[in-house]
Amino acid sequence: HNIQEEMSETQQIKIIQASLSDIEELQNIGRQTFFDTFAPYNSEANMQKYLEEKFSAEKLACELADENSVFYFASLENEVVGYLKLNFGPAQTELNDGKALEIERIYVLEAFHGKKVGQVLYQKAIEIAKQKNMEYVWLGVWEQNTRALNFYKKNGFVEFDTHLFVLGDEMRIVFMGTPEFAVPSLQILVENGYEVVGVVTMPDKPGGRLGTIESPVKKYALSQGLKVMQPPKLKNPEFLEELRALRADLQVVVAFRMLPEVVWNMPPNGTINLHGSLLPKFRGAAPLNWAVISGAKETGLTTFRLTHEIDTGDVFFREKVTILDTDTAGTLHDKMMPIGAELVLRTVQAIERGVYKLLPQSHAKATLAPKIFTNDCIIDFNKPVRKVFNFIRGMSPYPGAFTILDESIFKILSVRMEEIKPSHRIGTFVSDGKSYLRIACKGGYILADEVQMEGKRRLA
Repeated sequence: HNIQEEMSETQQIKIIQASLSDIEELQNIGRQTFFDTFAPYNSEANMQKYLEEKFSAEKLACELADENSVFYFASLENEVVGYLKLNFGPAQTELNDGKALEIERIYVLEAFHGKKVGQVLYQKAIEIAKQKNMEYVWLGVWEQNTRALNFYKKNGFVEFDTHLFVLGDEMRIVFMGTPEFAVPSLQILVENGYEVVGVVTMPDKPGGRLGTIESPVKKYALSQGLKVMQPPKLKNPEFLEELRALRADLQVVVAFRMLPEVVWNMPPNGTINLHGSLLPKFRGAAPLNWAVISGAKETGLTTFRLTHEIDTGDVFFREKVTILDTDTAGTLHDKMMPIGAELVLRTVQAIERGVYKLLPQSHAKATLAPKIFTNDCIIDFNKPVRKVFNFIRGMSPYPGAFTILDESIFKILSVRMEEIKPSHRIGTFVSDGKSYLRIACKGGYILADEVQMEGKRRLA
């Protein structure tokens, strides 16, 4: 009985090819359907401008006149309720593959959802693809349009690439970050004229002359008159409502914290992250430290798209950075800050222009850079001198590698090394009490240039 009803319903839907005389009908359906889908996520001005330009009579006339495009109406009981637009060859919006057919639009008026109109239009597209001996059919769909995604997946489509879509002249950006490392990335967006509609940073810390310490990102944002939000919890309903009201096209994250899906998936174009390594290497909270500790000769920065698992998203761009023997985690941090800012700008510009290709990470090649705890900072002088040298540099200046001396924490912050056969037992401190401190390791000595005893000031 249900099958018969469905067949009866689809038989009532008529498919007719549209012509130049149908421009007004195409405009009405296109504008109404697009508005219903995207209006909640965009400003009124941007919506109005987009609808006027993209569904203008002139533009639709050009599309109708293009021999590589074709439009079909769906009508139900003599009322036009939706339309289909197909592109071939050079008319395709992305691939431009002569063996492919693009479904650019299946628009169905909201009142007629659930009446099989989209399915009948889709079947028409498949019929045309078969007639033209096309090898495959492709389309683009907004990732938050769950109804459309489910419809296409049900019909056998699989995701093969990503294209970010920006509506309006100015990309509305929400920036998320806290420490000094993030400031140049925010600054470069502001100085290049991007509309940063909000900045999310950590709550102020207790301390300081005024009773609280503001994050470097907050200080810069306030100096530029930007809106600042400091939610204690990112799933707080009031914060989510405030964030949603900003109608960001894109979120940019630099040195912040792990985001819940409700946050990173909020903007139409998702969220990008700057990470301090050449992903998939050194995934995690401390990539600069672990890169130096590992003895790597190069590391870098990566911009990628946030997804469910931490630091696993598809990559926009990578930029290599050399690690010298004289580098510490601190000098590497300072070297990478401006390079990271340039990479963020390059990524945002590429998204704005639609000129990039997302590259999946090779998960099999992933290495980890987990958060560093106090117990991770203890120096093991039994290791080869080169490993000890790298370890101390990787922990400098923060959190600081240490050993226990006279029952107190003794930090070694700046070092050189000698790769010679030691004449002292491993772990022996050798010093004249004034000008030098050498510590015997396997295969050499560590030369401590800067140290700090617990509760005392640094000594060089």
